Amino acid sequence: MITENKTEGLKQLSKAYIWAIRKELMTNNLEQVNLYAIDMVKEKGFQSIIVCNNKGVVVSATNKKQEGKLFSSFGKSNYLQFQETKVESINDSTLVVASPIMGFNSKLGTLIVEYQNKTLK
Repeated sequence: MITENKTEGLKQLSKAYIWAIRKELMTNNLEQVNLYAIDMVKEKGFQSIIVCNNKGVVVSATNKKQEGKLFSSFGKSNYLQFQETKVESINDSTLVVASPIMGFNSKLGTLIVEYQNKTLK
């Protein structure tokens, strides 16, 4: 069973992560967005990090083969429609965090993080 603390912790972390990359996305500094993802995925439990633009195209991913592709071609397209951060359990030990990335006046894209924790069982 997923604990409320784990879910809330992942939501808060994604919020801070979005604050860090929002400016970089607004200035099209994808190199810095990629560096954040590379560092984050090194942390225990983080399996993949994907950033999509507002058209659903992957602009940054820890799996470089996904970049330039429509997220909907390999992931759940409903994640791109979320208006708030949501955490979804996809199996006994894997969570997906999907969060909109908002600019000043519009949605810039979506952050999708896959997190695996063996202790969730």
